[in-house]
Formats: sequence, C-alpha cells, structure tokens
Amino acid sequence: MSYPKNDSEFFESVVASVDTTSFGMVDGFHLGLGDHRPIEPKPGMPVRIYGKMFGTVRGLFIDGHEFFYRTPKEDEARHKEWVADKNAKDKTRYAEQKEDMDRRVQALPPALRTRIERFRANNPDFGWQFEGYELFCCEQAVAIADALPSAEAIHRFRDLDWDDQKKMVPGLDDGHSGNTFGCACVLAQSLLQSREREPAVHGALAPLVGSKAYGEVGAASEEQG
Repeated sequence: MSYPKNDSEFFESVVASVDTTSFGMVDGFHLGLGDHRPIEPKPGMPVRIYGKMFGTVRGLFIDGHEFFYRTPKEDEARHKEWVADKNAKDKTRYAEQKEDMDRRVQALPPALRTRIERFRANNPDFGWQFEGYELFCCEQAVAIADALPSAEAIHRFRDLDWDDQKKMVPGLDDGHSGNTFGCACVLAQSLLQSREREPAVHGALAPLVGSKAYGEVGAASEEQG
C-alpha cells in the first residue's frame, strides 16, 4: 500500500519487539497497536508514524500496511470533539456534586474559603474546570496545618519519606501528585500565619493555565495591574 500523499509530518523506525497490545521500536518508543491489524507486526519490520515526534500520533504504518491514519484536519476535528465531550461530562459531574462542594468550601477556614470564592467570581467556569483540584489542595492544607505546629515543621515534613509523613499527618491523602502536595504544604504554612487572611499563593493550576484563566484575576484587575 502507498503512503498518504502531501503529508510530510512523519518519522520512521523499526519494530524491535511485539506483545499482545503494543510494540516497541529500536529507538525505545512504545505504541499501542489498536484493533485494526492488517498484519501481525514482527521485529525488523519498518515503521512509519504520522504526527509530531512528541505529540499526538495520528497515523501508523507497519511494513507499508495502514493500521490507522488521520489527516491533520481530521485529527484536529477529532480532538475538538473529544474536548467538547469531556467538558460536557465535567459540567454534568460538577452540577451533580455542587451541593457537596459548597458544603466543603464552607467548612474551610475563612482564608481558604475567600480564596475559592474569589476564583469562582473571576472565572464563571472555575467550578467545573478547577474547583475539585483546588479544593483538594485546600482541604489537605488544613489537615497539614492542624497536625504540624510551625512553618519550619512543615518544611522538615516535606523532606520525609511517605510513611513518616503519614505518621505526622494522619489525614494526608494517598492521592497526591507532586503538585497537589507542594501546593497543600505552601497553603498550610500560610494558614499557620493567619486563618483569616487569604494566602498570597498562586492557584494550584494557575502556573499551568494562567492567572486569568484560573480565576486569580478578573478582567478589571488585569487592566489595572
């Protein structure tokens, strides 16, 4: 079979290993095979992969046989459809959980409650986009601040191994990423200074998505600052 015409966004390799669901290449990359398999891949077969080297794979050919392929426009449309579907599901889930989320926000110390209310006010979509993540960090900050006596103690706590951290903070959740844990510790240090004054700490995902998108600042304050 011939390769797609007028599509130069590809790289080539060679099959190194094959298992039931994926294959490895000689340069160390691994890729899933999918359900459509016109042939059974074998080590030594040439591979052509369409898409950016470290981006979305939109085409796979092994030994000249098409396993799947999408043009850049088709891939963009597919991604937009996926995003729309995910957003719709996230909005529905948030609406179903809104009453409980409100209860949890109200249970926070004033400093953290004010923080989330500000994000909500600045970004009408904050609730379904980011609130669950931010609320988790805030609740964990409370657990850390309740268990440790000082900012210095939290600093030492951050460097311990997980078992020792759990002993010091029994309410520490097992579902932390590096980012949520770091944010919770910084917020906990601020809480020990004041549970009334909102922490001057970036939103948990603001460094990734931007301050305005997260709800740290609104249009008016952005124009002033």
